[in-house]
Amino acid sequence: MQEKALSWQIEIPLITNRFIILNVVKGTILTLLLLFVILGLIFGLTNGAGGLKVAIIACLWVGVFIVAISIFTLAVVLQNKYPLEYIIDDKGITMQSQSGRAKTAHRLALILGLLTGGLGAIAAGAAGIRSERFVCLWKGVKSVRLYPDKKVVAAKQNIIQTMYVFCTDDKYKEASHLIMEKAAK
Repeated sequence: MQEKALSWQIEIPLITNRFIILNVVKGTILTLLLLFVILGLIFGLTNGAGGLKVAIIACLWVGVFIVAISIFTLAVVLQNKYPLEYIIDDKGITMQSQSGRAKTAHRLALILGLLTGGLGAIAAGAAGIRSERFVCLWKGVKSVRLYPDKKVVAAKQNIIQTMYVFCTDDKYKEASHLIMEKAAK
């Protein structure tokens, strides 16, 4: 028997939200580690220790660029707010972007990438479009952590992926109970 879904919409702050900033930091660190492995191999094999120093400097500059672009995007493009819709049902948790600005930016990046042949823009646009709707299935939830003071439920899927469920004051108690119950099965 299928239960009635619990759903709500919420607008979350971005730059002042520790969960969003944590994801930006994790994404930046993973990107820089991958970049360092690639550049470290290329420069290290050709120039030894001096090449590794160049790779580290290059990664630091890329890190500064990623942080600057992230802050600009969160603060200016998205105006430090992001509207979301959550639906909790028998299958899992669905998080869907309600941001017209984000949807426009994703499609614009994809179109510009296709027109110019820019693989990075194509990938960014496609990844953005893909992330506009994310479903976290109950069978994939490994653990759940509650943040009652922030009205947030974190459904951890693996070492990298955690879905943060941002709740309104009136939905937190019901959502956290439902998520804990469904994830435990």
